Amino acid sequence: MTAADRERLIEVTRRTQTVAASTNLVREGDLQDGAYVILSGFAYCFKLLTNGDRQIVACLVPGDADGLYGISTESADYTVVTLTSCTVAFIPRDTIDDLLAHNPRIARALWWSLLLEKSCLCASLTNVG
Repeated sequence: MTAADRERLIEVTRRTQTVAASTNLVREGDLQDGAYVILSGFAYCFKLLTNGDRQIVACLVPGDADGLYGISTESADYTVVTLTSCTVAFIPRDTIDDLLAHNPRIARALWWSLLLEKSCLCASLTNVG
């Protein structure tokens, strides 16, 4: 990415908030109207099972964005909870759309990130199987 691309990403993540540990950032089934970027701290994603148990499906570390899958769906398909106190930036759906439409290198980086996430999920599924 160019310096301008990096500056644009810094710009869209400039407004941050600090949230306590055990805070739900996203709840399964809620309207997905953007994505969170973890700037500091750790979070995890889980699916709620029919018996009430949780199945952790991903761990989020600083730099990870969650909710990118949600830009193509109406509702979140899993819950995201902070494991520690976190500093997060929320990027609204329309800002993500603008980034994708006008910044091809950023779009490619996000696409690559989603492909990497898919590869990790496939490896996890293979290990479970």
